[in-house]
Amino acid sequence: MEYPVIVEQRNGVWRAVIPALSDLSAEGASRDEAMENAQRAAEDYLSKVEVTTIKVLLPREETLRPGSPQALLKEIQAFADDEEALREHFDEIIKERLRRGAKKLNCKTLFERSLSRLICRLTYGLCIERMLTEVK
Repeated sequence: MEYPVIVEQRNGVWRAVIPALSDLSAEGASRDEAMENAQRAAEDYLSKVEVTTIKVLLPREETLRPGSPQALLKEIQAFADDEEALREHFDEIIKERLRRGAKKLNCKTLFERSLSRLICRLTYGLCIERMLTEVK
């Protein structure tokens, strides 16, 4: 396992702190000595304890960042049974575009294009959020 280590020098003494291990720390006359002492202390500590994981359930009402892919997906779920209403809406859009002189369109094409664009945006957004989460 690897742990971040904070190394500092004060009053001629080097100190290495491992915050993830209950603020385990060690000192040395040099940076390298402090790091080696911290490594030994961490190995000693870890040999005496059990390292395990737990699963923590998030609250049902988690706060989503407005405009995030997850927020959009949650909002889209509200229209899950409204396909007919959405098609009517797209029909209105087509009629207005044709009135303004747009080339011939049909509801199915417009609906599929819009849905395809939305899926691409959501997929892209989810990928970006996943990458940002992994970086943290």
